[in-house]
Amino acid sequence: MRAAQQRILVSGRAGFIGSALCRHLVSTDAAPVPNFDKLTHAAFLISLAGVEDSELHSFERGDITDAPARFKPTAVMHLAAESRVGHSIGDA
Repeated sequence: MRAAQQRILVSGRAGFIGSALCRHLVSTDAAPVPNFDKLTHAAFLISLAGVEDSELHSFERGDITDAPARFKPTAVMHLAAESRVGHSIGDA
């Protein structure tokens, strides 16, 4: 599939891994990158500074289970996760 035909929906885009992926996809003009993020405690909006003005990048706050059908992705990269290391150490 050619890049122009791809549309990659990324969840968790304001987290460490999701933001790195979005910055990479936008910088390489790989494909449109609609993003969905719940913006929980692990999210940092500043992590996408520089790509928010790109035509390829769009953002909507919400839960991935509520992702709008209008995105019509050809691929979904679900990178939203919450790891609570402190909790796992204290309550293994």
